[in-house]
Amino acid sequence: HENMSDVKDILGVSRTAFGLGGESKPKPEKMKRPEGMSREAFALLGDHAIIPAQYAEQLLLQHQAQQEKFKPGALFRAKKTNSNVAYRWKPFENQARSDGLQLKHWVKCIKDPHQPDKVREVEEGQEYPFAKYNKKVNMYKYDDEEYENIIKLYAENSDWSREETDYLFSLCQQFDLRWVLIADRYEYPAGVPRSMEDLKQRYYDIAKKLIIERDGGSSEG
Repeated sequence: HENMSDVKDILGVSRTAFGLGGESKPKPEKMKRPEGMSREAFALLGDHAIIPAQYAEQLLLQHQAQQEKFKPGALFRAKKTNSNVAYRWKPFENQARSDGLQLKHWVKCIKDPHQPDKVREVEEGQEYPFAKYNKKVNMYKYDDEEYENIIKLYAENSDWSREETDYLFSLCQQFDLRWVLIADRYEYPAGVPRSMEDLKQRYYDIAKKLIIERDGGSSEG
């Protein structure tokens, strides 16, 4: 070991390298990142230990503030120079839906400068603005009398049954006459294979007959 130590002295290498010439120092125990703390926030601590009680109290206060913020009817003041603007967390209904689904969103409100406790909604009483984009295709439908006296009468040699015709019209309504989707989903039990052109011809033939009979016109022209 003495020769090795002399060589280390000549090369300028520490004697403790490679486990020679001294005892290795124990590595300090690394502090574990508390659950719920982001890596970025934990990296800012450096070698300073965190007090668990303080961190738990801070998380509790943040959670309580978040719960208060998202209560129905809660007001949130906008971080702008205009202190009269606030936002209320409020439930709303989409008039374009028929399932009664109720969601929530922030509604812009104006605070009364003379009565700070009172606010009014900017768009109070108005419908959900995006409901107007829910456009539906106007489809032709038939009842039992029209099917027997119009559709069935003028298509006696057709291989379409009433049940399969009902199935086609239900898909047309579901997919808003998007024929690529209708042809892709078309699977009538025990039915003959139908191409997209077959489906379109059946629907528009019936629509044409209904238009002529309801308007009292003729099929000429």
